[in-house]
Amino acid sequence: MKKIIGILLTVALLLSTMMGCGSPDAASDGAGETDPAGGSASGTTKTDLVVTTYTDPKNLNPFQIEGRQAQRINFQIFERLVNQGEEPGTYEGMLAESWEFDEDGLGITMNLRQGVKFHNGQEMTAEDVQFSMEYAGTQASASGGFDWIMFDSVEIIDDYTVHIPFSYECSLTLSALAANNLNIVCKDVFEEYGSEVGLHPVGTGPFMLADSADWVLDSSLKLTRFDDYWGNAPKLETINFKFITESSQAMIELETGNADLVLDVPALSYESIESSSDFKLLKFDSVVGDYIHFNCSKPPFDDVRVRQAVAYAINQADIRRAVYLDQADILFSAITPAIFGYIDEFEGDNWPYEYDNANIEKAKELLAEAGYPDGFTVDFLIDDNSDRVAVAEVVKNQLEAVGIHTNLSSMDYASWYQKLVAGEVDIFLNGINAQTGEPDRCMYLRWHSNCIEPGTNMTKYSNPEFDELLTRARTTYDDQEKLECYAEAQRLWVEELPSIPYIVRNHIYASKSNLQGLRAYGEACFLFDVYFE
Repeated sequence: MKKIIGILLTVALLLSTMMGCGSPDAASDGAGETDPAGGSASGTTKTDLVVTTYTDPKNLNPFQIEGRQAQRINFQIFERLVNQGEEPGTYEGMLAESWEFDEDGLGITMNLRQGVKFHNGQEMTAEDVQFSMEYAGTQASASGGFDWIMFDSVEIIDDYTVHIPFSYECSLTLSALAANNLNIVCKDVFEEYGSEVGLHPVGTGPFMLADSADWVLDSSLKLTRFDDYWGNAPKLETINFKFITESSQAMIELETGNADLVLDVPALSYESIESSSDFKLLKFDSVVGDYIHFNCSKPPFDDVRVRQAVAYAINQADIRRAVYLDQADILFSAITPAIFGYIDEFEGDNWPYEYDNANIEKAKELLAEAGYPDGFTVDFLIDDNSDRVAVAEVVKNQLEAVGIHTNLSSMDYASWYQKLVAGEVDIFLNGINAQTGEPDRCMYLRWHSNCIEPGTNMTKYSNPEFDELLTRARTTYDDQEKLECYAEAQRLWVEELPSIPYIVRNHIYASKSNLQGLRAYGEACFLFDVYFE
């Protein structure tokens, strides 16, 4: 593993040198020299966007995706009733033109846009919305944690109006409807393809998979502009996704003109990109944290003393230095600073599990108290993301110092994720995305006991006091009470440690300097308005 990381760093250093010097051909696949109107020297504007992302999701069923790879593609194909607005805590209509809450707060009526077409030419109606909600209710990755929404009781009022009932009043309904997996799909397409629908994505978005031949598994996927799109027509005609596992190779694709936008940028490249006139970094506030997670439902990690021992053994600064080259912020809570309700009281020297020699001994004492004086061996399973591979190697070595031995292995994301949901992994790494900016989206979904059985609480952590705090937060409309609930929940979480935070994931892309209009949405992004100057 160390040898592989060393090779990658060597390649990245070479790339850094190349990009720092600039290249006369670096933008040869872009718009070239532009005239005042934004066209190229030949009078044309580039309308084909080439994007790199690290793996093929293999399944584009919008209700079954969890990883960022599928979201990055599906956000261009599928749409939701409601979207998060550009200002935090605001929401705007998408496939719903407007809405009204019931007077008693136990339901919402959604007024749908008329004339919206799916990519197969069919018009979207209330029947499709009802079907989509019912289907979402059977898929934990889409509806997990949204237990107040009665997915199987959506009522059709007329062709363009539906009523969604709630089992209890909740202040987070619009946030839920704007969630990344709560999309509206074509009922007929789902019924036609059944279990194979993930290979035949048909949505209402501005881009579509025009031909199945445009998706070459593990290689590339091309989306084409949907000319009957209900909204403003995109300036791009096509989006070509390239699946490139190694981030250093993706950067070479950008530097040589074979890609326009890189979605997985190695930290080693930040400085050279910023100093180049041919490229730029696109930085967004991050609502994604990365964590070491435990399976809290069985030994040894069902014992809080063992989880705390691991925390004492983890040097977050070393992870930041070795993997992120000090180009990311250490995370000290269950949510990132960009999320509503974050408390900063555990930052820096206030972190209770500060790494030092005394606490290494404390870790060994806790293990002995828990019945593991000689340590133990566990399975440590990760996916094939290059950052997580590197972090896992650092964590493995740090745990060895306190007698915890790990059988470290990795596999493709889809297979790995299914094992996590099934509770088959002892310890793992994974990010948590509060993509609408609400702490409920990650804290409730990932650590509330109500979400153990659907599988989104992959740590299997259960604590009635923690549950009560999150339940109170989602049912009150008083922001101050929400803040108090989330603050106390974070304090309890840091004490109990179902997971150990280590980094605020960089939300940074690299692109050609003439690319404009990119908008982030959690870890996904809208390519609707992207264009080349």
